[in-house]
Amino acid sequence: MTIEKNSINHKTINQLIASRKRIKLKNTAILTSDVNHILAKDITELYLKLNFCSNISWIDINNQEIKTSTLFTNILNISKSLLAIPFVKSNLNSILDRENKCSEKNSLPFHSDLKIIYLRTDHWFNLRSGGSVGHTSGVVNSMINKGVLTSLVSSSKLFNVNWLPHFKIISPNYSKTGNIPNLSELNYNQELISNNKKITDISFNTIYQRYSLGNIFGVFLRRVYKVPLILEFNGSEVWVSKNWSNSKVYFLNLLSKIELLNLNFADKIIVVSQVLKNTLIEKGITPEKILVNPNGVDCSIYKPNCGGDKIRQKLGVSTEYIIGFIGTFGKWHGAIVMAKAIRLYFENYPDSTTKFLLIGEGNDLAEVKDIIKKAGVEKSVIYTGRIDQSEGPSYLDACNVLLSPHIPNPDGTDFFGSPTKLFEYMAMGKTIIASNLNQIGEILEHNKTAILIEPNNETILAETIEKAIENPELYKKLGENARNEVLAKYTWDKHVEKIIAFLYA
Repeated sequence: MTIEKNSINHKTINQLIASRKRIKLKNTAILTSDVNHILAKDITELYLKLNFCSNISWIDINNQEIKTSTLFTNILNISKSLLAIPFVKSNLNSILDRENKCSEKNSLPFHSDLKIIYLRTDHWFNLRSGGSVGHTSGVVNSMINKGVLTSLVSSSKLFNVNWLPHFKIISPNYSKTGNIPNLSELNYNQELISNNKKITDISFNTIYQRYSLGNIFGVFLRRVYKVPLILEFNGSEVWVSKNWSNSKVYFLNLLSKIELLNLNFADKIIVVSQVLKNTLIEKGITPEKILVNPNGVDCSIYKPNCGGDKIRQKLGVSTEYIIGFIGTFGKWHGAIVMAKAIRLYFENYPDSTTKFLLIGEGNDLAEVKDIIKKAGVEKSVIYTGRIDQSEGPSYLDACNVLLSPHIPNPDGTDFFGSPTKLFEYMAMGKTIIASNLNQIGEILEHNKTAILIEPNNETILAETIEKAIENPELYKKLGENARNEVLAKYTWDKHVEKIIAFLYA
């Protein structure tokens, strides 16, 4: 397969390799999130070399560029990763045994003068937008404002966070383990433990960890320093990897043990929905240590009239009615259903001047574009691509109606999410059309703060979009009600206040 481009996305390369297609590239840069953390870098480069590709480089969103390694280095690094597997597994099993035997089984008390160390150990790098960015920055900034956060440790630079001098980046080393999926997450535990003294040079009496796949560092710190652990658990990362990931999950048994260890030894667990709490109770977790705390929003940033006119001018849609969607186009976002609804809407109203503004990018975007293209309505759909989280409010402000078409879980289990876009939409004071799906239908009230519809139904979604377009004044009040509701209940400050109160309940 010949690709006549100066650049190509790493995900596209992976898809071509997975389909075993010939790839012919020359003078091409592969776009990736971070050139220092490229999963299966040497395997990818080796495949390209076997396809006689030449003059290939990697470039990330910070415009850092590196050349591909030599054939000898590729083979050497792949060999190192394979040889590292038994050592990483053995070391981690020893750590797990020690934590199970030596960690305090009873709940540890919380100090009245909180000094929190925040652990963000996700293997997502240079992430500038998405629900996790909004959640992390919202919680961290509120903790800073309340004077309870003394230090922060992250695997990568955090954006939209009030970064302080004593915040540290402990970056995982992918050179030895990066060619094997999930091996770097497991090995990162030892890297963090080895940096323990550097990480804990600032006094703390409470650990707050945003749980990430395969990480036990919070449990380790709890045992060593005998301070309580708050675990922010936004969903089973093992389940997510199995059901929503496009790649195979490795070391599943070990990852499952780590997840359960975190849940068992956390002194308090913060979940975003009642569905998640019920799931943890079924796993044997004590109900009393679980707090249901939905996501939130910063209403001083997400608000009406915050730059939408400039965005409309930039996009060349000054007067048109705009239906908007923002997201990372994950499986659960319902973007495919939305694309089918857009197709159906224009089949019913071919002369409509309505524009659809799709903000962001992700795994399902390619299929969305394909559906729109085959429907012949590309001129009515605007794709922004990836934008920074800080730009999100102004793009949402440019819209008249906002869509949240989430779909049920593929395995039939209840939808456990608490979409951050839901609260951002509410704060914008716009008309919202959303799936009546678990917490979404609990936070929003039909015909009071939003229009709730049956999930996974493009026909109903298309019909509801038309009703909103035809009756703008009728639904204007819904947006006003939604903003009042989010101001009263779902700001990040209220989110953190609820956590702090729960510690002493």
